[in-house]
Amino acid sequence: VNYSEILEKSIAKKAVDDEDRKRLAAVADVLIKIHAVKHPSMDKKQRVAVYDDGIRNVLTNPELSIMALSEFPKNYEVLDLKGQKEMISLMYENIKAWMGREDRLSALHGDFWGANIFFRKDGRCWIIDFSRIPWGDPAIDTGWFISQFLWYYHSTGNRYFRDLTEVWLDIYQEKSGDKELRKALPLVLGWSGIVQIYPRWFPNIDVAIAKKFIAHIKKILKRKEFVWDK
Repeated sequence: VNYSEILEKSIAKKAVDDEDRKRLAAVADVLIKIHAVKHPSMDKKQRVAVYDDGIRNVLTNPELSIMALSEFPKNYEVLDLKGQKEMISLMYENIKAWMGREDRLSALHGDFWGANIFFRKDGRCWIIDFSRIPWGDPAIDTGWFISQFLWYYHSTGNRYFRDLTEVWLDIYQEKSGDKELRKALPLVLGWSGIVQIYPRWFPNIDVAIAKKFIAHIKKILKRKEFVWDK
């Protein structure tokens, strides 16, 4: 079963339990194995170039910038043209803040979300569909992963999904030793937020909920670190 299906069935859950923690730990183990792969170049300038290209690709990947945002109507009620331009500006500011951090360069999955993560009956985890961004900052993958949690948190009002986010970040941070994770998450949360309100995929979206969700994403981008809406 894929993890998106598990989340869909968890909408009414009230608390994070041991099964949740075991799944999140398994996901972290798989992801950290990917992130442990380091770029083979011994040339620091080349590593800087690869890292910078990776984080820029969050903003410039054609599948995201051309296919997705260009299809938003100018007067889209959730995010009009002014709001769209603001999102691009905020994402660019966050990318600029992390340029040159080749010490964080690692291999990436590139599309790390629930539909690409599967669990066998014995609890073992595997993933599919490596794509988009092969090298960059580990927060690109971890941020994509929590975007579903954030959407469910806003769309259901269920504190469970907020707690699930915190448990995941704590598990990944403890296992990976990444002490800058929460500050790096804005690198990708702008785009993952836009994908969650993409009008082609979600034509019947609840406008009030979507606006609240995007306001939270903007707050994260403006603060340049992962924070909650309140």
